Amino acid sequence: MGVRSAILYWLCSRSESPRLNSRANIKSCPRAFSAHTMQLHSNLLCLRLGVMIIAGLTFLGSAFIAAVGWINVKDILNHSLVLILPHQKSVWISAAIYTLIALTSLFGLVAAFKARVKLVDAFKVMQAASLGFSLLIMGLIALFELYSKEYDDEVSVNCKNTEDAATMCRTNVTRGTISGIIYLIWLTQFHGLFIVHGYVEELRRKSPSVNCVAVKLQDMSASVPYSPA
Repeated sequence: MGVRSAILYWLCSRSESPRLNSRANIKSCPRAFSAHTMQLHSNLLCLRLGVMIIAGLTFLGSAFIAAVGWINVKDILNHSLVLILPHQKSVWISAAIYTLIALTSLFGLVAAFKARVKLVDAFKVMQAASLGFSLLIMGLIALFELYSKEYDDEVSVNCKNTEDAATMCRTNVTRGTISGIIYLIWLTQFHGLFIVHGYVEELRRKSPSVNCVAVKLQDMSASVPYSPA
């Protein structure tokens, strides 16, 4: 048996299909192995596209909220938006957190483009951490303070006492939009965790299969007796 036939038989002997587990059907192994490879590449392509979409949507939403947050921070520093100290801290922290989420999503885009297991796995961990932190800590606190009576009273007083009412009421006007985007980011990140996890598993399935074939090829080549011409 030649080296190529021995390799194909070795691949067939590890197949889950019983009909590929015999020496007699070795000719059907290349076709089955090719179909398995095509299916694996198809799954990787779909999951890769899903990770890129999830990362892109999360980046756009978090970047918008971060931009609104930093605009409010600038208004607080310019004393054009007057809030009590706890609400000022909430604005600062929210802007920083969603900026971090935007950077994490940008890292996810790069990881999906590179298609490397370690990068995508790191993105999965960062996405899970950012989701938990934004959901359990910053998101609930920000929404509670955003819809609190104290916040409405502060914005109402500031709008009545200042000439630039449009600037003072900007945060109040966009409150519904910000809330909707926060919910969308949470849902996107939550569903994205499953997609990213599936992509990592498919990449890990792909990498060992290539390594095993390479090692077996080296062993088979070494075992073939040398016959001088």
